[in-house]
Amino acid sequence: MKTCRPLSFSRTAVAVMVALATPGIALASKPIDEVRPISATGEVRIDNQQGSIRVIGSDRTDVRISGSLGEGVEELEIDGDSGKLRIDVDYPDGGSWSSWFGGQGRVEDTDLVIEVPRTVKLRIDSISATVDVEEVFGASISVDSISGSVTVRGGAEEIDVDSVSGSVDVRSTAAARFDIESVSGDVEIEATGQAERVNVETVSGSARVSGPPALRTLQASTVSGRLDLEAGIASGGSFQLEAMSGDVHLTVPAATSATLRVESFSGNIRSSHGTVQKEEYGPGRSLETTLGKGGARIDIEAFSGDVRFDMR
Repeated sequence: MKTCRPLSFSRTAVAVMVALATPGIALASKPIDEVRPISATGEVRIDNQQGSIRVIGSDRTDVRISGSLGEGVEELEIDGDSGKLRIDVDYPDGGSWSSWFGGQGRVEDTDLVIEVPRTVKLRIDSISATVDVEEVFGASISVDSISGSVTVRGGAEEIDVDSVSGSVDVRSTAAARFDIESVSGDVEIEATGQAERVNVETVSGSARVSGPPALRTLQASTVSGRLDLEAGIASGGSFQLEAMSGDVHLTVPAATSATLRVESFSGNIRSSHGTVQKEEYGPGRSLETTLGKGGARIDIEAFSGDVRFDMR
């Protein structure tokens, strides 16, 4: 009969396992303090799977990277030149869990604080890391995230955010174009100043948009989320809003001039202007009217969701 030998662990392995199993004992992280050159209009790309990414625009003429590198992370890779700089947190295969001593070991979060010139172009990739961007006014800010929340406070010419389940909060006084997509996370956009175009898409997440008095293009769509939109439409502009089972509420200024068309298959329509028509046979409601002198166009379509339109 074959006997089983008792397991043998090194002191290091035992210490690691005790640290992992004992509440209040945290694995050590490594401080980060790096500086790299960048041109005023250069591109900075940041990739961190978990933890946090905070980017601050300032009067600096270089990039300063600080924060802490989580225990178990392989390394912080910084490469490129003053035209394009890449900052990449290199995690082991398997992401936040890696194989230590034949078992599973946790990889701690990495927190990055990155100071950049205000006019750089910025691109950020993350899985669950929270992302905060403030005071960046370059050509574009682009963020791809899965479950981490994304907050942008800046005036880049173009702001592009893709998220799966994380919330998205974007507020800008100078951005011209916004392109925001989310699956189940909620979206909030405050687009003031000289904003020209806002595009927002969700599946089940709700979206709230507060726009400027003269927005040229607004495109918003959802499957089951709610759309709450308030903005003015520019002369000759176009608003296109679509929902399946989600509700839509649009508010425009009292002086708006546009053609308004609203359709819903089985939902209700409430409007401060125009008359709602009900189909003679079967479900279906619609409204079409001219606001002011017309010129611009507002189209709202819903399948089973309710639609509300207000002017004030």
